[in-house]
Amino acid sequence: LERAVVAKKTAHLQTLFEMETNCTKAVEDVRSKHKKELTELKTQAKHDISMLKRAYESKKGVVQRELDNVNALVKQCEEQLRSLEPKLDLPRGSTSSISVSTPVNAGHSSSLSAPSPTRRGKHDEMCKQS
Repeated sequence: LERAVVAKKTAHLQTLFEMETNCTKAVEDVRSKHKKELTELKTQAKHDISMLKRAYESKKGVVQRELDNVNALVKQCEEQLRSLEPKLDLPRGSTSSISVSTPVNAGHSSSLSAPSPTRRGKHDEMCKQS
């Protein structure tokens, strides 16, 4: 009877040891898999960030070129307006679109000086021609 009890205890301990070993292996496998996936995710994130930076820089370049084109067109229109100013008898300084607030009109916001519709139409036509 004593031998049977010892045999059962031994079998039970062996089963328990096997279970612990299997659990330890499973935990190590999960940790290894997790570490591998984490590395892959970090690599993918770096790749994605790199691609997004390239796309951003590309779009930034396109927008900058468009801005440069618009600025060149504005400059050209301003030059044309300056050359037409004497012909249209516009008062000097009418090309500046914003009048700065002075102590005389303190408390009032800056105002835009708008040319008359006929003058504006001629200005728009000149800008369109360029």
